[in-house]
Amino acid sequence: MSDGMIRDGKPTFTDGSLFDPKSWGVDLKWPGWAYESPPPLPPEPPAPPMMPLDDRWRTVSGPVAVLCAFSLGATLNWSCGRNVGESACAWRLAYSPHSRAFGIWCVIYLSTVGSIAVQLVDGFGPVTYAAEPWTNYLIAWSWILCGLWSIAFSNAESRDAKAGLGLAAFILASATITALGAVAIECSWRTQDPWRLIAVGVPYSIFAGWLSLACVLSIGIFIRSLTYRPDYECYRETSAYSTRLLADPVDRRSWSSAVPLLVATAVSIYAFMIPDPILPLPVAWGIVNMKGHVKNWVAIELLVVTSIACAVASVMDVWLWQ
Repeated sequence: MSDGMIRDGKPTFTDGSLFDPKSWGVDLKWPGWAYESPPPLPPEPPAPPMMPLDDRWRTVSGPVAVLCAFSLGATLNWSCGRNVGESACAWRLAYSPHSRAFGIWCVIYLSTVGSIAVQLVDGFGPVTYAAEPWTNYLIAWSWILCGLWSIAFSNAESRDAKAGLGLAAFILASATITALGAVAIECSWRTQDPWRLIAVGVPYSIFAGWLSLACVLSIGIFIRSLTYRPDYECYRETSAYSTRLLADPVDRRSWSSAVPLLVATAVSIYAFMIPDPILPLPVAWGIVNMKGHVKNWVAIELLVVTSIACAVASVMDVWLWQ
């Protein structure tokens, strides 16, 4: 006989305790007396690891630089807008687009703000997409140069107008080169990542595409200033025009009538090499708002066909260079 055991149906009291359950043959571990706790809940999934501070700063520094540069450039463009329009009118070109074409700046501003917001969100968690810092630095530098261009171009009414227009053309050419370089470095359309296209691909391509045409216009105005006097009482068109309105016969036969087609050809080649179906569209929009002749119609068709070809190449993963 041992403590806590039952013999012949009677409890034993070898320890002399009446309050010991084992003296009565009761084992609290028996099924009838045991309390079974419910099964534990599955563990919560671990939280996604936070991006290291150095990596987060590296990711956020790019859109922050774009935000600062964009704010500066947009402010200078707005403050100098009237003088820029008067200078452009004083040396109006045969291929100058209607003022309606410059409404694309509203699209550029809104898309840039959206791009900055999406990239900043990615800096606090890998949810959306943020471009490489160098890509954003190039775009930021382009915005700074656009602001400086506004200052140089708006001062063309001074005595040394030629120097101001020449400096403005050089600044805008530099801005265009850096923006096109950023688009080529990013190559967003090769990945077909929706966040990458929304955050970087579309906004930066619209910006770079329009700068390509604006740069040519600025260079053309500088060349015209070398041989023509400014017309500060220039005629401001009261009615809108586009390629549906035929250009004057003199303008259709001049060498400058081929400039939009040359720009369209260069942009189309560059866009197809990337490929980027958005890059040709701002140029097409500008040419649509120019007066019409055969060269401009061909330029528009070339840009549209290039955009479609770039979209097909992006879907089929076909590039001319890696």
